[in-house]
Amino acid sequence: MYTLGYTLMVVSLLALLVSLFASRSWSRPVIKVGAVVFGIGAVVLLTGG
Repeated sequence: MYTLGYTLMVVSLLALLVSLFASRSWSRPVIKVGAVVFGIGAVVLLTGG
């Protein structure tokens, strides 16, 4: 299940990068969602899936 954790973290990082380049009204929610998904991915990795 490590793949799930890595996938979540990579996707969240991509979303954060996109939100940084696209300074529009939807960038702030993307940052929040990205942070949450990154946290979930980190927890999945730490708990071993």
